[in-house]
Amino acid sequence: MEFQEWVTTVADADLFAVEAVLLGDCRNRQLYPKMIKDRTRAPVIAMNETLSLEQTLDLFAAGVDDVVRKPIHVREILARVGAIRRRHERERDSAVVGDLRVFFDGEIPNSKEFPCHCRGANGAFLNIWSITAAGA
Repeated sequence: MEFQEWVTTVADADLFAVEAVLLGDCRNRQLYPKMIKDRTRAPVIAMNETLSLEQTLDLFAAGVDDVVRKPIHVREILARVGAIRRRHERERDSAVVGDLRVFFDGEIPNSKEFPCHCRGANGAFLNIWSITAAGA
């Protein structure tokens, strides 16, 4: 069975069990990241045999989460998958306000204070505290 057929027909429960997809050098691999991301939140990592900026940029434009160069140790792949998942987790715990993304670090127990930080359009971080009046 071809990968394209598998990714579009596999049962959701089976696809949910996939922790990440590692794409090697194959025909039409720029098409696969979107296909995969339409079905799952699993990180997609592309593996290159040669160091090619154009190929790396094309893969990122196609939607991969990371690009690695062969040879690569399986422990590094697992570490990269963990880092991608942590970033995605932080994105879910944030909100976009104008051209800022606000990250909420959680509520301080027994108060109405919420520490958070923002990243501006230029990528710079701004540390802020959002404080609401007690009983408001």
